[in-house]
Amino acid sequence: SSHGNTAPAGSTASSAVFGKAGAAFSATVSAYRWAAGADTDNNGVPDTPATPPAPRSPDNSPLALALATPGNQTRFARGEAINLTVRPSRDAFVYCYLQDEAARIVRFYPNRFNKDALVPAARPLSLPGSMRFQLVMNAKGAQETIACFAAPRDLLAELPASVVGTDFEPLPVTSLAQVRAAFSTTATTGGTTVTQESLHVQAK
Repeated sequence: SSHGNTAPAGSTASSAVFGKAGAAFSATVSAYRWAAGADTDNNGVPDTPATPPAPRSPDNSPLALALATPGNQTRFARGEAINLTVRPSRDAFVYCYLQDEAARIVRFYPNRFNKDALVPAARPLSLPGSMRFQLVMNAKGAQETIACFAAPRDLLAELPASVVGTDFEPLPVTSLAQVRAAFSTTATTGGTTVTQESLHVQAK
């Protein structure tokens, strides 16, 4: 070069290491986790190839569900608000039902205020939380049952209409056992699993 610089492995534009502008070429690209100890000459290239991080294996542990009230309270004064925390052991789709003092069954989660049934394990679901409804101990003081179901994937569109219905409105079923059976059948048919947790509340 007339300016004293040296072309890499060649001295002119016609050297073998050069190709015509616009010509196709091939290259090999590898990803490495850089660390100072593996690059002693600090040229940005590991002295020996680093091992790429292993892919994270899926969590195949059995899905568990915890359903609790503050202080694990199960007795409430008539008209007292009931607050729940629903915690899956891993990310899961959660569906909650209430059997009231008249044995009517309603789906209250997911609902019109939160249509996404996915509950991350790292962020337990608070019910009602900021959603605009209340769970209240009935005036009769009769026992009520809350049942929540969890599955690794969303089952709502596959469930029979009798256990989906409209949120907060009575369903055409007579027991939570029917709801449980519908979830079990749907999960089995779809090649997945479902788990359930129930909480009985009654008057003080």
